[in-house]
Amino acid sequence: MIQNSDTHPLPIWDSNSLREALDAKTPDGIISYGVSIDSRTVTKGSIFVALKGESYNGNSFAIDAINKGAAACIIDEEIEELQDYSHKLILVDDAAQALEKLAHYSRARTKAKIIGITGSVGKTTTKELLKAALDLQGEVHASIGNLNNHLGLPLSLANMPIETEYGIFELGMNHAGEILKLTNIAKPDVAIITTIEAVHLEFFSSVSAIAEAKAEIFRGVGKEGIAIINNDNPYHLILEDSAKALNLHVMKFGTTAESDYILERYSPKNSGAEIIADLRGKVIEYFLPISGRHHAINSLAVLAAVDAVGADVEFAARKGFSNFAAQKRRGQITHISSLDITVVDDCYNASPASVTSALDNLSASWPESRLLVVLGDMKELGVLAEQFHVNLKESIIRNKISKVFCVGELMEKLFTVLSPINQGCSTHNSEIMAKEILNHIKPKDVILVKGSRSMQMEKVVDALITA
Repeated sequence: MIQNSDTHPLPIWDSNSLREALDAKTPDGIISYGVSIDSRTVTKGSIFVALKGESYNGNSFAIDAINKGAAACIIDEEIEELQDYSHKLILVDDAAQALEKLAHYSRARTKAKIIGITGSVGKTTTKELLKAALDLQGEVHASIGNLNNHLGLPLSLANMPIETEYGIFELGMNHAGEILKLTNIAKPDVAIITTIEAVHLEFFSSVSAIAEAKAEIFRGVGKEGIAIINNDNPYHLILEDSAKALNLHVMKFGTTAESDYILERYSPKNSGAEIIADLRGKVIEYFLPISGRHHAINSLAVLAAVDAVGADVEFAARKGFSNFAAQKRRGQITHISSLDITVVDDCYNASPASVTSALDNLSASWPESRLLVVLGDMKELGVLAEQFHVNLKESIIRNKISKVFCVGELMEKLFTVLSPINQGCSTHNSEIMAKEILNHIKPKDVILVKGSRSMQMEKVVDALITA
């Protein structure tokens, strides 16, 4: 995979490409190796883009960026203390628009196959699986973490080296129209939609409306492009119709015979899952180093994308996936020897679908263990928020969860409908739960921790790890 380093940088930008991208006078003779919007991450030879937000003004940090070795600073305010550094300054009308221009230029000059990924859940893990699948087959550039919004996507594209052969980018949203803007920047050759679920309902009238918003990704796909769709999802026809209306070739993945990439068998293990899949008539077996049926299904979307860009599908499944490692807070499994317990850290975010999948995976992977779950509120669910939380009771019973610990006002609604035998305790915040949970665990327990990002459920995980 292409990487930048201070000692052996790979050129991404130079003074000529900057001038062409921004259509502005740029410092002469600079050679730059990457783009940053955070002065703390600036490295020698990089470009700093001074963005503004509600509580910050990046122009104020331009001097810090220069002191850290920035070759150029793109600013949209004239600052007196920068007068002595005019040779490193590019003054523009709007720094955020300048970042988009860098992204558009980077996209226009590349010969890489570009793959865009969106969906209600599973975007980041699917992106990382695809990165692992292609990493041994060519030069790969992928967005870091979940840089998937109006700033993160342009930044990821702007940092794509010209040598890239496969570019993988995540597109996120919580309002209609946001994916459309992002897809028009990324212009993917291949677009994946992992699934459509009840998330961000606070901003949508229905789940069907979410499907329509996600389908915006297809409008940026070029001629003869490919749409990869989850055929198991109840809203797949909305996605399929949207793609076909744009004359895209549709590839389907799922568990049904009508799919092109079919999950035939899923056998969960503590460290992952053994999978048998039918890939357009060819049956293969592979090990996926992350457990969860939803991840297994998304691995089919990954293999469809590998196929779509002309790479080796069997090699990706059998060798590429072995390079995958679960991302921080996204299903990480840690055995804590001092307590003799296992913690599943899945606290990066939560939705009704992802919590249900996590509970299913917990019971399938550790069928003989005492299972504990610590659940924080699921946010942005609109007027049905309380009902979505209460509805988790069914999944808790089905998966034979021994004890449930609830954090937040919404999860308290779930706690009150549980049988006393399943009730652990309920607290208002994760800091209190981090102390309380230690009074309830036993050796050999397996503990799942999950909740929306704002609930800071990592405090519970950290308390268990450091106990």
